[in-house]
Amino acid sequence: MVAVSLLALIMAVLFQIFNETTRAWAASERATDAYREARAGLFLMAQDLRSAVISEKTPLVVNSQTLLPSAAADSNSVFFLTAQATEGYDPSNRSDLCAVGYYVAYSNAADQTLGKPSYNLHRYFRSSNETFTQIKDFISNSNDITFLFKDIAPVQTGDEVLARNAFNLRIAYLDPAESDFDTEAAQFPVPLEPPLQLEISLDAINVDTAQKLDARSAWDAPSGASFDNLIKPNVQSFSVRVQLPRSVD
Repeated sequence: MVAVSLLALIMAVLFQIFNETTRAWAASERATDAYREARAGLFLMAQDLRSAVISEKTPLVVNSQTLLPSAAADSNSVFFLTAQATEGYDPSNRSDLCAVGYYVAYSNAADQTLGKPSYNLHRYFRSSNETFTQIKDFISNSNDITFLFKDIAPVQTGDEVLARNAFNLRIAYLDPAESDFDTEAAQFPVPLEPPLQLEISLDAINVDTAQKLDARSAWDAPSGASFDNLIKPNVQSFSVRVQLPRSVD
């Protein structure tokens, strides 16, 4: 009886250790997934920017709250035209340009595909044929930038979600005069003086932490109980620097 009791006690202890280890491993995997998505989103953004086609008429639109509809109202954003890779070019396409954008938006409660409402990194993408039509409308409407990047909403269902629980997207450019990255600029200089270098940063938190943020205000507040107790200890910041191609005439 004593041996059986000891064995049962040992088994209970081992089961508890195994259960706690499994829970810790699962939590670590969920955190890793969130951070992996943020890194991958920044990598794709940098890849697109390296193929950007920029000119005074087809600008790089940054911090576009006053230039575009409400997609970018929550944070910084970037929209631009990018050249399609030669190996992926379809002869039926009417051009080799695609309209691309990146922005962070707060998902709404009705969007069940994303689970609980949170901030997410989105990628706006229009095919070359769609972009060709948008460029024609852009030119026909006195280069109104809202015609170049159409159909943007606070959460556009057609836009891919690259990173969940990602927020605080920051885009800065290297100021040659100051030899530093300007994080306060509302617009990039026009015309662009190459080489133009960007620094893009993004914050992310793990899904367990995000599930505890019940209101949008908890994400937005730079301080307070939610920020100090939940976000600050669990946030990871990622950044990448990109040198843009030369402007085109």
